[in-house]
Amino acid sequence: DLPKLIVDYLFDNSPEFWKLLKYSQNPFSHENLTSEEKNKMICKSSFDTEKYNVLFQKFTTDAMLEAKSQVRIYVDDITSYGRTDALVRIIFQVIVNNNEMMITTPYSKNDKRDVAIMQEIVKTLNGVKLEKTKSQIFIDNDVDRFAGAEQVSYNSNYSGFQVTMDVWI
Repeated sequence: DLPKLIVDYLFDNSPEFWKLLKYSQNPFSHENLTSEEKNKMICKSSFDTEKYNVLFQKFTTDAMLEAKSQVRIYVDDITSYGRTDALVRIIFQVIVNNNEMMITTPYSKNDKRDVAIMQEIVKTLNGVKLEKTKSQIFIDNDVDRFAGAEQVSYNSNYSGFQVTMDVWI
């Protein structure tokens, strides 16, 4: 349930994350979303996934039909270290419709939505200790050579970032 624990943490601790996913124009000028609004953005099944903003499964090339920003969170790898410890690699796929990429943020009048979402994820989660984990969530290339963020083209209409973070369980 690690991806759900992460979303629960973002739910309570990152109002900007939700605004960036929901609002096409000037996301930071809107009021914070209610719990009910955020709940409606989280996909609960594998059907009609294009209607949701937060999902717990990997992107496939035919997954997006509507212009909607998404973050897909899933466990990519679990590496055992001894009998009681494991390093878990968590992937965050930040997927943004190219037509909705440019936005205004408090940091820049000409900012990119994918960068803003990626930065919000890292700012909110890096160094946070979640329930059921043995360490804080982190990005450390010395521990996991795949840790970090890289720009991705998901298909001809969607691009974004793939963020890789780790946690010990």
